[in-house]
Amino acid sequence: MKASKYSDFPWDMRISGLNRGSTFIVTIWTSENFVGYLEIGEHWDNSNDLELSSIQIYPRYRKTFAFKKLLKEGFKYLTSKGPECDIYSHVQVSNIKMMTIFKRLGFSFSEGRSSHTMQVKGKLSEILDTDLYKLIMN
Repeated sequence: MKASKYSDFPWDMRISGLNRGSTFIVTIWTSENFVGYLEIGEHWDNSNDLELSSIQIYPRYRKTFAFKKLLKEGFKYLTSKGPECDIYSHVQVSNIKMMTIFKRLGFSFSEGRSSHTMQVKGKLSEILDTDLYKLIMN
């Protein structure tokens, strides 16, 4: 996995979240290989809200069980925080698949922190009612 190629990537915010010890990370492995991870932390602006900081899957595992499993474990963690929390993330504008998933989960879109991203925001209580959430959790 490689770091962002963009010079305006907000590394300082990512690192500060890790230093606060408020980060939840799910990893997936086969018997031999690391497959991917999902990272959720406190939103940098409000500790009651959460930030889906990163989801990364090695390319050869992208059309397998990995994505659904990571999201399922992430949603289990999110629901433990209470249905009224807001969930934020940033997605690269070129990542059409992830933007489509966020849209199907009921997230709204606005301009991101950097030139190449969109910020997405969703209320967990509304996400829980979407068909895609129900499909992921089954």
